[in-house]
Amino acid sequence: FKSRLRIAHSLQYLWKAFLNTRVLGSGSLNLAFVAAGRVEGCYLALTSNLWDTTSGVLLVKEAGGIVTDLNGKPWDMKSQSLVASNRTIHARLLRNVRR
Repeated sequence: FKSRLRIAHSLQYLWKAFLNTRVLGSGSLNLAFVAAGRVEGCYLALTSNLWDTTSGVLLVKEAGGIVTDLNGKPWDMKSQSLVASNRTIHARLLRNVRR
């Protein structure tokens, strides 16, 4: 329950900070969209399985994007959160997700 409240709180700031915020419901799709340049970034509070996330992480990295945890450390399979974006907005996205 606490993690859902934290996500809702983070989304409140994201909606204010960024022009167009969407909740797609699929972590894999979000990451694929970041890699393809269809969206600039995404935040996942990892509640999904690794096999739903790791391929998308690879796509983002291969496309030149950045994937970190909520603290800005490189994402690994033990991370509890994931922030992926292009290099232009990553620091700003992290700041707003952490609020």
